[in-house]
Amino acid sequence: MGITASAVIALSSLGFVTPASAAYAATETTLTFEDGDTLGADAVGNNGGPDAVGSFEGATTTIENVPAGGGTGKGLHLKKEGQPWAGATLMDVTTSNIRITAENLSAITFDYYSPDTVDSPVMVKLENASVNIEFPLTASPGWNSMEFDFSTKGTWSKDIEYTRVSIFPNFGAATTVTNTGQVYVIDNFKVNVAASNEPEALAADPLFVSFEDGDTIGAGAVGDNSGSDATGTFSGATTTIVDVPAGGGSGKGLQIAKAGDPWSGVTVVDVTTSEIKITGAGKSTITLDYYSPDNVDSPLMLKLEGAGGANAIEFAKTASPGWNSMSYDFSTQGSWSAANEYTKLTIFPNFPNGTVTNTGQLYVVDNLSINGGLPAPSAAAAVLTFEDGDSLGALAVGNADNAKATGSFEGASSSIAAAPSGCEVGNSLHIVKQGADWAGVTLLDVSSSNLHITAAGKSTITLDYYSPDSVVSPVMLKIEGAGGSNPIEYAMMAVPGWQTLSFDFSTQGAWSASNTYTRLAIFPNFPNPTVSNSGQVYVIDNVSVNGGVVVGDCTQEEEEEPEVIAPVRTKAPAISGTAKVGKVLTASSATFSGTEPTISYRWYVCAKAAKVSATQASSLKCKAIAGNAGKYKKVKVTKAHVGKFLRVLATATNSAGTAKVYSATSKKIVK
Repeated sequence: MGITASAVIALSSLGFVTPASAAYAATETTLTFEDGDTLGADAVGNNGGPDAVGSFEGATTTIENVPAGGGTGKGLHLKKEGQPWAGATLMDVTTSNIRITAENLSAITFDYYSPDTVDSPVMVKLENASVNIEFPLTASPGWNSMEFDFSTKGTWSKDIEYTRVSIFPNFGAATTVTNTGQVYVIDNFKVNVAASNEPEALAADPLFVSFEDGDTIGAGAVGDNSGSDATGTFSGATTTIVDVPAGGGSGKGLQIAKAGDPWSGVTVVDVTTSEIKITGAGKSTITLDYYSPDNVDSPLMLKLEGAGGANAIEFAKTASPGWNSMSYDFSTQGSWSAANEYTKLTIFPNFPNGTVTNTGQLYVVDNLSINGGLPAPSAAAAVLTFEDGDSLGALAVGNADNAKATGSFEGASSSIAAAPSGCEVGNSLHIVKQGADWAGVTLLDVSSSNLHITAAGKSTITLDYYSPDSVVSPVMLKIEGAGGSNPIEYAMMAVPGWQTLSFDFSTQGAWSASNTYTRLAIFPNFPNPTVSNSGQVYVIDNVSVNGGVVVGDCTQEEEEEPEVIAPVRTKAPAISGTAKVGKVLTASSATFSGTEPTISYRWYVCAKAAKVSATQASSLKCKAIAGNAGKYKKVKVTKAHVGKFLRVLATATNSAGTAKVYSATSKKIVK
């Protein structure tokens, strides 16, 4: 005869040992909240009476379609009202033979929609009859992919059989919004998942070091590399950032005074604590501009190595006196491998086997390109006047083909000739409209440069346009990125004769200042032509992009340059990830108001915890993490960080000023 539940209770109360139950199994389980998901359906309604799952403390739950951006199908909608700790119990397996979390299956993951306009907390609570663990994380507005790895919580144990899990939106940490019935959404709720916190393989992301103002990586090469600094000079060399010598373009470069040991030099880049590596498959070449003050040829050596000096490769070439464009293809070096993670780059002027005596001579390095890195794209002003000497305008003549990206297509033809009367004298581009309805001319293609067409504050393209039609007819401009990416077509109506047309692409919903548009085309009498195309000649002149200034001809008066507004912080970065050695912490993007600020990031390790702030108190004893600056919003946690806290500084800069904000610190780093 089996022992009944009441008998077990009775025996326990008398001090007898009851038979041990079999260990519960940790089976991966997903609540999809779709039709047929009985476990998900149980989360609807209150958890009062015999129901162990459902909402509590004033919250209500329903299953409805998920908001846009979160895929398709249904999700659990949780309306937050009542107590601050109102929420819902999603699973209770007390009466089953399964458990929630186990060794190597310690994570709970789900898709989470927050209706809040600012970051807000969400807490998951894991418990059984005798113990509980509360685990809060921060969610951004909109959809989030949440992962709660309970193995990172000190009170969690793989030996405890947890049987109940609950969720508390906008609770568990400092709340940022008032609960007024806002609706949070949970979908694809999974338990007993292997945590995805293994360090990721480093990627060979493009990196360009210009040594200009705001280049934090380049600035790290100044000074010596003693103490906690991984970059800088060694063995007697010294570095400063100076205006480059004549013949090397404009701007600044890194000046290296060669003194001390023959092998003195500078470590320019160290990305050991970041998520990238130096060189990789198809990205084996490092290039730089190099100035030698020597009056004879002299050597220049680059050295690549991994963490702790692993897989070191030394690669020397000869430089001539004056400026040189140096290119080092490490795939030609037998010991190089695309699979190795090289994280440190060092430069040794006049070494090995120096050909001159080192007496403090000044070498200069500039425009260091790693992994195919290019200068940041710029929206330089340009005007196509089609006058003599306008090399860009001349490229619009003739057919566009594989050899030439600009010119006419689909039956149209283009030439430069005198402008029709009604405009000032000079030349213009004449387009004969024949062939397909969509025949036209590609006016600009800057794909092979570091320029782009339109940008924040420079979203308008203007041109003088002559229509030979006797009625109103359409004209369309099209901009797109490399390979036809992010195309935007913008049409307006033109009257007969001359007019100045203005196309403000910021009024087009698909346009974004963050996209790089590199190609501009024009389509006369398209779309929806109002006249038949019979070889009529349309004329364009003074095509202005990125604020190019047009003088004379058919243009309106020039507009004043817009005021540059200094950046002001609008949202601080927030840190996510597991504060544990070997893991990667990620900072969300900071946001600033103002005119086109450039935003950079730098990580710090601190002795004490801190909240979001505009300055960093000396009492926190924070030190910058060497080599982890610029665009890097991720950092790898190392043993040196154990017992401390990490935080990130976001700096926004434009010509009108600078603004800074420090994130709140991470949790204390553990082994």
